[in-house]
This record gives sequence, structure tokens and C-alpha cells, in this order.
Amino acid sequence: MTVLSRYERLESPGVWRADAEAQRKNVFVSLGKATLVIVSEGEVALSHWSLPALERTNPGVMPALYRPGADSSESLELDDKTMVDAIETVRGAIRRRAPHHGRLRGLAGWMIVAVLGIAAVLWVPGAIRAHTAAALPQAVQANIGERLLRQLVPVTGPTCTHGPSLRAADRLADRLFPDDARRVAVLSGGPVRTMSLPGGTLLIHRELIEKPASAEVPAGYLLAEAARAESAPPLVELLDHAGLWTSLRLLTTGNVSDGTLRAFAEGMPLSPAEDTGDLGARFAQAQVAPAAYLFDLTSRAMPVPKLTNAATEARPLLSDADWVRLQDICAR
Repeated sequence: MTVLSRYERLESPGVWRADAEAQRKNVFVSLGKATLVIVSEGEVALSHWSLPALERTNPGVMPALYRPGADSSESLELDDKTMVDAIETVRGAIRRRAPHHGRLRGLAGWMIVAVLGIAAVLWVPGAIRAHTAAALPQAVQANIGERLLRQLVPVTGPTCTHGPSLRAADRLADRLFPDDARRVAVLSGGPVRTMSLPGGTLLIHRELIEKPASAEVPAGYLLAEAARAESAPPLVELLDHAGLWTSLRLLTTGNVSDGTLRAFAEGMPLSPAEDTGDLGARFAQAQVAPAAYLFDLTSRAMPVPKLTNAATEARPLLSDADWVRLQDICAR
């Protein structure tokens, strides 16, 4: 997202509250390509917000008040005009990239319900779910992904949140996916190796960050997971599990219940499918050397994909300092 080029590594002070009853805390806020990282004065990460899901609760008024989504009780107060302008610029860019439904969106939604109610008898249910997933704005998908991540905690443990390391994770996401609003979250435990969430978040187990000697190894796993997410979108998988009426409700209201997300999190497969399509072309496009990733797969006795069109001149992924920070993400 080129709109962010002039805001790279932008930081500012702010005031954060975990919920309406919590004490206000002075924090530092760091703006990334797709995330807002909130860090305490002691550099402990307090929260990690998705920019597509971000909402401003007092438009046009300073200090600006934000929350990470409509269902969240967290809040952030910012009076740094440069940071507020940057956030609003990025949110505007995200909105422009999302589908535009116009003033008749509500009426159109009810018309869609009527049409789909009839078509449900005739259409393949999978086609309806695929249409729902394609029609949802990025902000709605990101919000669903954040809520699903919270439901995964009993299985995977919480994500790792060391402040400087989160910024390094954002830089890795920016390097691998410069044209997508993706973020990388590191899982602290559980059986999940990699996983994709609606809205573009890629999950990766801490072992794939801490043990390798170079960033090319986690980069390979992330590129493979992103390829799987394109061939089998995580939102479509969620709707396949939830059923047709959940698809219709999500299409018309933009909402899915916590119970539905919890049931999906409890029953979802913990190992990714092996089909990643033309993965070699992805390494070439990202200018990442695949050798370290393929060697890691071999050392784990895992299937090794046959890469074609992967020959490329590799570019550095992270600075040495950022790689060390990233490997330290679960240590604190």
C-alpha cells in the first residue's frame, strides 16, 4: 500500500484503556502497513490492532478516539495530529479498496436476501458461501479474523506480543506482501504450524521463528500459507462449517456470532492442506531464496513441494537486528 510510504515507522504517544472500567495508561503507538501496535512505556506490547477493522468514535474531534472494532471495549486516545492524519489517510485508502455499496446498500441487502432465499433451492450452497466471502468488505473480514483469533487461544495459547518484536513481524509482512494488508502473528504454543484467518492475518508457530538460522525459513512457511489461503479462503472454510443461514446473515448484517466462531475454532483442522499451487512463482515474486525453507521441510520429514520458476535474485528479508528481535518475540 504505497500510501504508507511517507508514514514508515511513525510513532506517537497516546492514552489507552483495556476496557471502559480499566485505568488509563500512557502508551506509545506505532503505525504499520496493516496494524497499529500499542506499547507501554516499558516497551511491553499491550495490544495489536488491525487497521481495516479500526473505528473512530468521534470523527472530526480532537483528541481522536479509536477502538479496534465495533464489539470491542478497548479505546485509544491520540492528540498527535500527524499520527491521526496518517491513520485517517490509511483508513481512507483501505475503504477505497473495499467494495462500494452506495446509499441503497440496505435495500440491496434485503433484495439479496430475497433472491438468495429462492436461489438457495437451486444453487450449490458452496457458490453462495463463496459469493458471501467475496462480497464482504476487508474491514468486516479483519474483524472476524480478530475475533476468531481470540477463540483459538484455548488451542494455541495467546499470540506473542513483545513490542519491538511485533514491529519486526510487521516489517517481515511488509517485505513479503507489499501489496496486501497482511499481518503476521506468532503463536505461543499448541499444535498449529501455520494458519490463515479471515482478513489476511497469517499465524505461525514460535518454533518456526526461534529455531531457524535465517528468516528465509519462516518466510517460506508464510508464503506457502498465503498460497493456501488463496486456493482455500479461510472465510469460505468458516462458512462451509457454519452453514447456509450463517452465510446469508453475514452477507446482510456483516455479523457472525461468537458461538459460531467458537464452534469453528474447536473443530477446525490444525494442519494445513499441502496444495500450495505454483509456490515457486511466489518465491520469485517475493525475491526469497527457497533453499532454507525446503531444507527445513526435509529435516522435519515433511512433504517437499517441487518448485518451478523459483530461480531469482534474492533480496534481504530483515536486518540482522530485526531478525534477532523477531526471534525474541515469545521470550518476554
